[in-house]
Amino acid sequence: MIEYSDYLPTPSDAILKSTAHGLTTGDGLVRCAVSSLESPSAVACVRAYYPDLELSFGEIPSPDPRLPYAAVDVLTWEYEQTESSPNLPPPDASFLQTVRLAAEQPFNLKSYSIEAVSVASKYSDLTPCEMIGAMQFPGRPPASDWYWDWMFRCQVLTAMVIGKSVGNSLNDTSHGRHLLDIVHGPVDWMTTASMIASTDIARGSERTEIIHLFLDLVRRPMNPIWYMNVYRPAWRLTRFFNHDRIELAKVVATMNDRIDSEEADDSFPRADG
Repeated sequence: MIEYSDYLPTPSDAILKSTAHGLTTGDGLVRCAVSSLESPSAVACVRAYYPDLELSFGEIPSPDPRLPYAAVDVLTWEYEQTESSPNLPPPDASFLQTVRLAAEQPFNLKSYSIEAVSVASKYSDLTPCEMIGAMQFPGRPPASDWYWDWMFRCQVLTAMVIGKSVGNSLNDTSHGRHLLDIVHGPVDWMTTASMIASTDIARGSERTEIIHLFLDLVRRPMNPIWYMNVYRPAWRLTRFFNHDRIELAKVVATMNDRIDSEEADDSFPRADG
């Protein structure tokens, strides 16, 4: 099975492992210390289970992932020191319910892309800001799901819905500009979700700007949260691009040196349906 095509990887934030352990053993979780700042979405998931958890981070990575790396009109998360909170309102209720029903299905890039077309058509009157809240306020998951797997699926589907209203350029419409805003940060799972939505746009047409966006992303300075949410997903997602292959191949060859060796076996970019 191909990552980001046939399935979504479970988010790898360390805090989620501690939370899963606490929930499965029944030990609970009162306080948790993490070596480096983690994704706002991961913190939101943990708080859904343990709202009073005392959480501390050992360091703020550089570059600071709390800050967007480019000017944005929409800031998805705001911070009070290391404590993150959503900076957007809850989504349109009907839209959220539709996203929730669709996200109950296991992820598949093609099937989610088809579903996103239908949802985008049904809610064409909504602004992106009335949709983005579904990425931060997805509601409780189905009984069989961890909150983090559920939230990530809702984020990806919502981003793909927004992507279906993008024009010939990401800057042509508010939908495209909002996707770019999310990619630009703060760094989070939502960044990855918008990268998946951008890949969905690019794989079916000549979208050189999106390919160049990815090339820019992977050349930026590295830190742990950037690796998890941007660098590694970009390394995987480049396989779906079928343009600028020579330049992509050079970049991926360089990326392989910075990816865990056991992962660097099938990374040459290729076009997949």
